[in-house]
This record gives sequence, C-alpha cells and structure tokens, in this order.
Amino acid sequence: MAQVLITDTKLNNLANAVASKAEISTPLTIQQMIDAVNGLDTGGVYLNLQSKTISPTSSSQTITPDSGYNGLSSVTVNPVNSTTLNVSANGTYTATNGNFYSQVVVAIEDSKVNLQSKTATPSNVPVSVTPDTGYHGLSSVTIDPIPSNYADISSTTATVNDVLTGKRFIDANGAPKTGLLVASSYYVGSTVPDASTGNDGDLYLRI
Repeated sequence: MAQVLITDTKLNNLANAVASKAEISTPLTIQQMIDAVNGLDTGGVYLNLQSKTISPTSSSQTITPDSGYNGLSSVTVNPVNSTTLNVSANGTYTATNGNFYSQVVVAIEDSKVNLQSKTATPSNVPVSVTPDTGYHGLSSVTIDPIPSNYADISSTTATVNDVLTGKRFIDANGAPKTGLLVASSYYVGSTVPDASTGNDGDLYLRI
C-alpha cells in the first residue's frame, strides 16, 4: 500500500469541510469524519451525539446537549444519595438538595419529653383535650363526674302525644322533642258535677 503524506493544513481543511457539510461546529476525530462521510454518501445526516451523566435534585431538570452536538446518545442518572437521620431533639429536619432520608432514628430521652396531666368536665357538646403550650403531649386525662345540673332523663316516659303541642321536652334518649297533644277546649264547672267527674270549681280539659 502506497504511503501518502498529509500535512496538518490539508488534514484541517478536510476536517473543516466534513464538519461544514455535516453541520458540526466542534473539531472531528478521524473516526467521526469517516462516520460523517458515510452518512452523507448514503443520503443520511450525520449526527454528533453526546453522552451525559447527571445527578438527581429536588427539582426537575432539562437535559440538553452541549454546543456542537446534534443530540444525546444517552443520559445516565446517578443514584440518589441517601443518609440516615438521628433525631435527638425537637425541631424541623430537611434533607439537603439531592439527598433523601433512607431511615430516621428517633432517640429522645424520656427526661426531655414534657407531658401534661389534665382534668376535663363532661359537657353537652364534644370536648377536645389537648396539651397546653410548652408540653409535648398528655400523660393522663381525668374526667370529672357528670355535673349535677345535668338531669337524669333515663326514667322519662313522656312522648310527643303526652305533651301539649308546641311545647318542648327531652325524651328518655336525650333527644329534644315537640309535643303534639291538642286541647280542643276547657271549662270551669259552675255546678256540682256528677261524683264521677270531680268537685265544683274543678278545671276540665276536653281532648
């Protein structure tokens, strides 16, 4: 095989000509020039592709080729950096950018946990018992007896048909009810009634 001397100038001119035809702005190696020429000879377009490696972050990333490349041949994403968080005091802990906590170990001494003991009184509405400011939680909650002003209605037997219409009462289940009993008329006796109906002056209710 005959040997031909190629000067630097001719080689640079060749590389520049191939790069111009392939629309590549970066210097080409001999192999890249071969690939470019082969692509152009077959009617194709030579693509100068770049391989990139990135590390994940807490925000989204758009990966683009650097100047002089037509596109990306591959993108390698490094694994997420993980760490173990040891918590020994109250506070807010935020993982640094690109990291996440693979596990969190909580080891707060009992002497550092400030618990409160509280007493609550029953009410006719829901009562929420929470620790006061400066306490981490509740050690115990004592419920006082039902106040004496809360009447015992367990023996109530009246129904809506026993109470005058429009009058309100509480039934044996503690539910407020409105009476339905209608009085059509009433009168006061003026003469001695029959012994079976009462005495003179009694009030009579007709229903």
